[in-house]
Parts: sequence; C-alpha cells; structure tokens
Amino acid sequence: MPTTLCFDFGNTRKKCAVFVDGNFTKELVLEDDGHETIGRLIAAWRPDRSILSSVIEHDPEMEELLKKSTHFHRLGHLSRLPVTTPVGKPETIGADRLALAAAAVTLFPGKNNLVIGLGSAITYNFVNKYGEFIGGGISPAWKCGSNP
Repeated sequence: MPTTLCFDFGNTRKKCAVFVDGNFTKELVLEDDGHETIGRLIAAWRPDRSILSSVIEHDPEMEELLKKSTHFHRLGHLSRLPVTTPVGKPETIGADRLALAAAAVTLFPGKNNLVIGLGSAITYNFVNKYGEFIGGGISPAWKCGSNP
C-alpha cells in the first residue's frame, strides 16, 4: 500500500498528514522540521511519496532528506494542478492558497467556489466553474485568547 506524507507548514503550526493507499490515516503536529523529526516520520511510515506546502522558511535539509527517501514534490506556482492561475504574477500565490484552490476544483468540479482558509490569516479564494483561480483577499485572523 503506497504511503504519502503531506506536510503543511504555516505561520502558526507545522503539520503532517499521512495517507495510506490514498486514504487519510493520521494528522501529526510537528514540534520542528529538523532532520531528526523528519527522519523519525520516514522510519515510522516508510512513505513512497511526500509533498510540502510551506509559506515559511523551513529547514532546507528536510527537503533533501525527503528527496533521498521518497518521491518528493514542493507545491508552488509551477506545480501541475487541476486549476489555472490567470493572474498577473502567479508566483505570488501562496502554496496554501494553491492547495485550497486545487481541493475545491477536485471536490466540486464545474462549480464556482469561494474557499475560505482559516489560519494566522484568513484567505478568501475564488475559483470559477472553469477551474480558474481568479484571486481573492487576505485579512488578519483573530487570535484565540485575545480580546476583540
């Protein structure tokens, strides 16, 4: 059964989702992205593939380790996706927003989709029924435990 590690590194947390035979199996919140942490994940799950969606600076050794141990892909504006990005500067679209747009087109094909991402920022992402990521907006998120 093929296993994939899907890494999502945001401003607040570093997470890893494990998929076995295409099925979501487990979500892990990582303490760090160091060589030892990633090595333990590889040893425990023996993944065939891995993907990284990151909007932060992360340990470059992590990518090298994943490249050596798995078929690795870093999500970005040059990735082959089921969505097009007819915007002036597609390289400015964050990997998190690309992932949301790709999920919308995959889960709701042929539909207009407004995808809202909730994290350290709130993103509003519009993908039309033709699978085109038209754009959206970004606003600060409300921090848990803070007073409005």
